[in-house]
Amino acid sequence: MEQFPLAPEPSENSSFYDSRNKHLSFASKDTNYFRSKADGLKKGRLDTGGKYHEQNVAAVEASYLVTLKIDRGMKPHTIAEDLLLPVAKDIVRGMIGDEFVTKLSAISLSNDTVRRIDDMYADILDQVTQEIKSAPLPIFNIQIDKSTDVANCSQLLVYVRYINDGDFKDEFPFCKPLETTATACDVFDTVGSFLKEMVPNETSALAKKKKKMDENKNYMLSTLSAFFEEHDIEPDKRITMMISVKEHLHMLADEISSYFPNLPETPFANARSPFTVKVEDVPETAQEEFIELINNDAVRTDFSTMPVTKFWIKCLQSYPVLSETVLCLLPFPTTYLCETGFSSFLVIKSKYRSRLVVEDDVHCALAKTAPRISDLVRKKQSQPSH
Repeated sequence: MEQFPLAPEPSENSSFYDSRNKHLSFASKDTNYFRSKADGLKKGRLDTGGKYHEQNVAAVEASYLVTLKIDRGMKPHTIAEDLLLPVAKDIVRGMIGDEFVTKLSAISLSNDTVRRIDDMYADILDQVTQEIKSAPLPIFNIQIDKSTDVANCSQLLVYVRYINDGDFKDEFPFCKPLETTATACDVFDTVGSFLKEMVPNETSALAKKKKKMDENKNYMLSTLSAFFEEHDIEPDKRITMMISVKEHLHMLADEISSYFPNLPETPFANARSPFTVKVEDVPETAQEEFIELINNDAVRTDFSTMPVTKFWIKCLQSYPVLSETVLCLLPFPTTYLCETGFSSFLVIKSKYRSRLVVEDDVHCALAKTAPRISDLVRKKQSQPSH
C-alpha cells in the first residue's frame, strides 16, 4: 500500500500561521455575530443589490417628482431648497422623529438639480414624437402664435394636434425665441427646423410654402391702398404691384386646392352629420365607403353616442379613405391653447425672473404628457447631497 507523507506543520514565520493567529479572536463568536457583519456589508454595497442604492434611487426619484411639481406650479426653482425641503424636515421631525430627517437630506433640490426639467422635457418630446409617428393617420395640425415677453423678446409657441389613443390629443412641444426679426419667414424657418428634427418626413409642406413666399414679397399687406399712400408709390408701379398681389392670391388658392382637392361646397357637413349628406357631395374616391357607412346600423348608433372626433377616428380602420377626408377638416377649434400658453409664459418669466431661459420650463408646465420619471432615474447617476 502506497503511503503519502503528511504535510508539514506550518512554521511560525509562514503566512498561514499569521493569518490563523490573526483571526483567533473571532473563534469564540457565535453565528449571530457573523450574520450581523454580513448584513452590514450588504447595506454598504454600492451596486444595485445594496440598501444604499435603493435609498439613493428613491431620493433621486423624489427630486424629480418635486421638480415636476414646482415647474407645473410655475414657481421659482429656488423654492425647493429654500422653502420646501426645510418645511418637509420640520414636518417629519415633529410628526415622526429626528431619525427620519436624515433621509430627506439625501434629496437633491438645489437650483442646479432642479434643472432636471431639461431631462423631463426631452423625455416628453420623445414620447410625443413617437406618438405622432405611430398614429393611425400620419397627419397632424399645428397652431402657431407669437408674442413678446417681459424682456421684450419675441417668443414663438407651437401646439400640435394628432391622433392618439382613439381621440385627438393637443400637445405643446415647442417654444422658441425669435432671435432676430419676427417676420413670417422667420416663423417658417424656426418651425420648419424644429419639425425637421421632430418628424423629418413632415416638413415638405412648410418648404413649399416658404419657397412660394420667397418668390413674392407682397404678402401680409392688410390694406394695399394704405401701403401705397404711406410709401408714395407711383401709379404705374401700383398697377404692377396689384398684379403681383393678384397672382399671389391665385397661388394661395391653388395651394389650398392641392391639399384639399375636389371637396364639395359644404365640406364640414360630412364631418358633422354624414347621414344627412348626399352621396354626390362626397368626393368620388370616398363614395363607395360612404354608401357602406350610411347603411350600417351599428355605425349609426356609434355616431349618436360618440363625439364626432372619436367617431371618425374609430372609422379609420373600416372606412380609411372617407375618414381621412373628414379628419383633415378637423383642426384646432379655437386659439384658446395659445392664449393660455402665453399667460402661463408670463407667469414663469416675470419681471423678477426676466433673465430666465424659459423654454424647458414652459414645455414641462404646459405639456399634457407626463415624463417617465422611473426611466429617467435609471439613466441618472445617483449622487446624494453633501
